[in-house]
Amino acid sequence: MRRCCWTAIAAVERECRGAVVSCSDILALAARDSVAATGGPSSYHVPLGCRDSPRFATQQDVLSGLPAPTSTVPSLLAVLRNINLNATDLVAFSGGHATSFDDRLFPRPDPALNPDFLGKLKQTCPAKGTDRRTVLDIRTPNVFDNKYYVYLVNREGLFVSDQELFTNAATRPLVERFARSQQDFFDQFGVSMVKTGQIKVLTGDQGQVRRNCSARNPGTVDGDLSWSSLAQTVVDAAVESLGF
Repeated sequence: MRRCCWTAIAAVERECRGAVVSCSDILALAARDSVAATGGPSSYHVPLGCRDSPRFATQQDVLSGLPAPTSTVPSLLAVLRNINLNATDLVAFSGGHATSFDDRLFPRPDPALNPDFLGKLKQTCPAKGTDRRTVLDIRTPNVFDNKYYVYLVNREGLFVSDQELFTNAATRPLVERFARSQQDFFDQFGVSMVKTGQIKVLTGDQGQVRRNCSARNPGTVDGDLSWSSLAQTVVDAAVESLGF
């Protein structure tokens, strides 16, 4: 992913003779194409013309802007309502991620866990604090599909925030629909991705086009800018994890 993004950025700058396409746009396109390359939807249109924030997200910005994996459905919906997203968007995005989960195992196993799935998790994490990792999608980890929802129906959600989507009355019908129809999930995922790309977006003369995706341009001054864009927080978290 990191190499592909750098290649795309270099190619665009050669064609455009400079930095005229934002990191936000390039990452949005890379996200869609990565989903498509692993079997997911490729037909949704990515609106372009976004600008990058002139302020870089601190670690605190990132952690405070993203809900914890232990979050309940009501708390997740409360966060999303602030950025004009809803329960359908929540369920669709949850299927797109595919931290620790030992709190679901110790001191007592979460009764919502399927017993067979619980046994597999305990093989990975035999004691609280065990430093081991597991994929979120245990059967098709490298394919973008609707199996996540099938797991929830079978009580095999890894995080509390996952399994609660099936136990909560507001989101359970959506989980069941996406488990039955992969196409319904793909269609809604594209709609929700486009909605997210429009959250407090910077366009025109707002913001900047970063020359280095992991740093604001030289000479940028904060002034009275306030940090309010969850979308840019996610972009900054992404470029940081990719090592840009």
